[in-house]
Amino acid sequence: MRDAGTKMVPLGIVAALSAAAFYAATSVMVRIVMKTDVHPFVMVAFTSALGAALLLPVAARGLKEDRKAPLRGFAWAALTGPLTLAAVGFFYSALQHSPVVVVNPLVATYPLGSILLARLFLSRHESFSPSVVIGALLVVGGSVLVSIAAVN
Repeated sequence: MRDAGTKMVPLGIVAALSAAAFYAATSVMVRIVMKTDVHPFVMVAFTSALGAALLLPVAARGLKEDRKAPLRGFAWAALTGPLTLAAVGFFYSALQHSPVVVVNPLVATYPLGSILLARLFLSRHESFSPSVVIGALLVVGGSVLVSIAAVN
C-alpha cells in the first residue's frame, strides 16, 4: 500500500468523493429533522449511537489486530471522538438555524485548519507544496463566496 501523502491513491479519491456525497445527503436530511425542534445534540447522540451499533460488527473484525497497535494511536483516537461529536453537534445546530446552502459552504472552510494542523503534526509524513495551500485557499474562498451569495 502506498503512502497517501506521496501520491494520489484512487481508492482514497473514491472514498473522499463518496464521503462528500453522503455528507451532502446527510445535510439535507438533518435540516429536515432540525425543523421538527429536535435538539441538535440529541440528534448527535442518536445518530452516533446508531452509527456505532452498525459499525461495531465491521470494526470487530479488525479488533484482534488493533490490540497490537501502539497505545499512542489509541490516545489520538480518544481525542478525536469528542472533537468529532462537537463538530457534528455544531454542524447540526447550524443546520437548525440556517439553510443548507449557507451552512455547508462555511463548514467546507475546514481544510485551512486541517492544513495548518497537518503542517504542525504531520510535516514529516505529508508534503505541503504551494499548490496544496493555494488550492485550499481557492476552495475556502469559493465556499465563503457561495455562502455570501446564498445569504444575499
